[in-house]
Amino acid sequence: MQPIPGCLLDFELAPHRSIVDTDHFDCLPWPLPDCIGLRARPPCIRSCVDMLPYWIALVLTLTAAAASAADPCRDPQTQAEMTRCAGEDYARADRELNAIYAQVRTALPEAERERLKLAQRAWIASRDADCELEPYGARGGSMEPMLMAACKADRTTQRTKWLKSLVEEGAR
Repeated sequence: MQPIPGCLLDFELAPHRSIVDTDHFDCLPWPLPDCIGLRARPPCIRSCVDMLPYWIALVLTLTAAAASAADPCRDPQTQAEMTRCAGEDYARADRELNAIYAQVRTALPEAERERLKLAQRAWIASRDADCELEPYGARGGSMEPMLMAACKADRTTQRTKWLKSLVEEGAR
């Protein structure tokens, strides 16, 4: 059997083979290359359409793997990752709180701004004291910083909601 022009021959794909059986050159009209040792189309694969679900599954798997690699906080596996993710949650919550706090300050009359400032400072001290106490069962362990950061993130998110309600009440 003569090789088909444009097809990759067995010795081009597998140069490590010492003996080339020139009677069995074959150009496969389906998506898998001949380098995996298949000489003819398997009976279960009739066309490229039959391979489509496998290619889609491969693409989805690779996409999911890339997404989870890009964001380790989607599924943290180690204590260090969990602690870092809790710290990122707290930082995000703190940024939101600061943005809302600035809105509330501008929405309040001048006389109320000083009260807000004193209340915010007292709240920060209370939050920090509460969150120092919360991880008492993990004191000195690797979970302690994660629990403190998670506590601060939760309390900060609650405070942000409360400050938002002040802005919404003032708008009425």
